[in-house]
Amino acid sequence: MKRLYEFEFGRENAKGYRPDILCRALTPPSFVPELPTGASLLVRFVVAPASAPEYVITLTRENDDWQVIFRTARISLWGFAYAGVHPQDVHRLLAERRIPPACWEATTTLPIDALPAELLNPCEFERIFEKTSIVRMGGTSVHACMVTSNQEIEIRNLGAVRWIDEVYALLDSVTDRIRKSLDNDMVERLFKWPYFES
Repeated sequence: MKRLYEFEFGRENAKGYRPDILCRALTPPSFVPELPTGASLLVRFVVAPASAPEYVITLTRENDDWQVIFRTARISLWGFAYAGVHPQDVHRLLAERRIPPACWEATTTLPIDALPAELLNPCEFERIFEKTSIVRMGGTSVHACMVTSNQEIEIRNLGAVRWIDEVYALLDSVTDRIRKSLDNDMVERLFKWPYFES
């Protein structure tokens, strides 16, 4: 378990609810991280469900494996902000242990062919996300980035609302494969929200 790092948006500033803020809270320091030493590719999904805590999936390719970090908030950051709880109060409540630690974390390693091939191809990855569009699945907004040694692709909530079946299928495939690689206790913690019900 990790504790909250930074939380800077409030009800009066909904525009502050963006992947940079969510990543600083759940997986600092930023939405688009540097490529780790020894890695050839990094893919990150930042997902903000409408009625469940936010989560971040970070996939790093090292040789023929994916190193996976899955972090899900134990409290809805948006829910606290929208309820009028000031960010500093969230920090204080966490410090006083009056609300639970900020997130659950699981790590696992998967073979490179265990996840969709689109994650290995920057052009295909960008095409699926249609870079200037907001991706929203049933009230869930999805942001993504890909980092290689010579390229960074960022997909943020910027444009018109639209349903994108390929994004849903890609994210569903990734989360399902991660879920199957974890023990039951960790699955219960990470995937207990209605968003993950099949």
